[in-house]
Amino acid sequence: MVDPKGAQFEFQSHEVDDFEKDFVKLVDTTLPLFAIKDKLLHLMEVNGRPQFKIPSFTTRDGKEHIFYFDVLPITKSRRVKVYRYKGYS
Repeated sequence: MVDPKGAQFEFQSHEVDDFEKDFVKLVDTTLPLFAIKDKLLHLMEVNGRPQFKIPSFTTRDGKEHIFYFDVLPITKSRRVKVYRYKGYS
């Protein structure tokens, strides 16, 4: 199991629905998004970046895409952060 170090995707929001729809629409994979969410969070945390890139060979349209997020710290804890989806390019 991958430890995203206190990071989590925002839950129950319009942005979450948009992220899931965009991911399924763009990424050509047999893995369900819920199975790789922790890995995506871990990679963003380790790299210190609020985005991740999907290479062109794994997308439905053959183009590279970057998914962008706002990182919102939880005020009661320095360790916990929420990633809110902003969109992709």
